[in-house]
Amino acid sequence: MENRHFTIVLPVRNGGEYLKECVQSILAQSYTKFDLAILENQSTDGSTQWLQTLNDPRIKIYPSNSDLSIEDNWARTLSIPRQEWMTFIGHDDVLTPDFLTVVNQLIDKYPDASLYQTNFTRIDEKGNIINQSESIPERESVEDSLKGYLTLQRQSYSGFIMRTSDYNQVGGIPHFTRLLWADVALWLRLTAISYKATAAESCFLLRIHPESVGVSSKGKSILSALKSFLSFLQDFQQGQPELIPVIQEAAPDYFLRFARLIYLLELVDATKHNRKIEPKVLLSLQEMMEKAKPGWGNKVGNARGLKLRAFVNSNFISRLIYILYIRIHHGARHLPSIQQ
Repeated sequence: MENRHFTIVLPVRNGGEYLKECVQSILAQSYTKFDLAILENQSTDGSTQWLQTLNDPRIKIYPSNSDLSIEDNWARTLSIPRQEWMTFIGHDDVLTPDFLTVVNQLIDKYPDASLYQTNFTRIDEKGNIINQSESIPERESVEDSLKGYLTLQRQSYSGFIMRTSDYNQVGGIPHFTRLLWADVALWLRLTAISYKATAAESCFLLRIHPESVGVSSKGKSILSALKSFLSFLQDFQQGQPELIPVIQEAAPDYFLRFARLIYLLELVDATKHNRKIEPKVLLSLQEMMEKAKPGWGNKVGNARGLKLRAFVNSNFISRLIYILYIRIHHGARHLPSIQQ
């Protein structure tokens, strides 16, 4: 087994107890040839002070000079020293002790792959297991990988392993809003260089909790990132004709699913605040769907559940009834003040 050297990149702002568990899982790796690059972003919860107490020569902390967005903090990865191989981890995720050992063996088995991963396990905020990842093929082309994402058979996350030179070559992680879909775009670009190899072992714990980026993001942020991902796909298929049928077949339903989700989130938020939803919300979603597939714009708001939500949102009385119903059945903590 080759003796490779890895860099684990950990961007963080206010990581709290999750950060401690994450870092401890990294330092507990059975494979010890790695360094940990922490992109610390003006934390105010004591994370900075805790990190400074760590006495391990493999740790290098890169503090930001100002309060950066999540996009700008992750972008700093391109400017820091890294070993030949690299991976990312979110501050709320966890590695099993054999993560790097398994990865190193996987690279030995598939030395010409351009992206590597292990299977993973989803956990909740307390570390309890939610479920295991879907079965991921041991070897996957960019065509198969794209189809997996667009048919919701794949879930993206940090913990993928790549050559640092390849990461630099593709320009790093795209600057999508809150990095939503940016990781998917990055993994697809890297897979397209050669192919992706996956270890059968589950060595990565993906934490799902209310404060995580994917869960806490609001409708406008999701829409902005979704538009960026659509533009990425339209550019990405150029020069790769094998991807065109996949995108034509699977992308419309994929984007419609998220367009309706965004519309639902915006309807619920507007109704909770006792205001009518702005017409430009639906218009913007329809315009995006027209770019995904001409003629599909009107599909966004025509689902039965969304029509009902839109009716409730349409006038003051129905909004007030909705707010009072939620207060009675779910408690005032689930709603803002009626006067908002």
